[in-house]
Amino acid sequence: MLFELISNKPLVNSIIAFITSQILKSIYFYFSGTKKQIHEFFGTGGMPSSHSATVSALSTTIGITSGWGSVSFAISCVFSSIVIYDAATLRRAAGNNAKKINEITTKLTESLGPQTIKLKTDIGHTVPEVVAGIALGTLLSVLSFMF
Repeated sequence: MLFELISNKPLVNSIIAFITSQILKSIYFYFSGTKKQIHEFFGTGGMPSSHSATVSALSTTIGITSGWGSVSFAISCVFSSIVIYDAATLRRAAGNNAKKINEITTKLTESLGPQTIKLKTDIGHTVPEVVAGIALGTLLSVLSFMF
């Protein structure tokens, strides 16, 4: 069973794309001067999008192994499109809403009492973050078949 899991190229490539994007995200945060904690390695948001990298690696690997016209590739593309759309729109909007809620609660707590817990605001992705994730996932999958 373990051998079947580690020889499952779409699964392995997706995991590699996720880990690589999270490492690159940590490096990006470090050099951009953004103060992040080590637990942010597993967080959402940031450059590149690990969601986009993971599902792009999955779709690319399935396309290469099963064929670009296969049902598996079609299912993977639909799944990937939903995940990428969600990361770039819905979760981004939720993060923007969280920023506004944090601003409102900060103003209220100045007059009413102690500070409340802040909502996480960097949960979505910008278009460049998504595009970088798609490029990373696709590139890593293609490279896995070359070496």
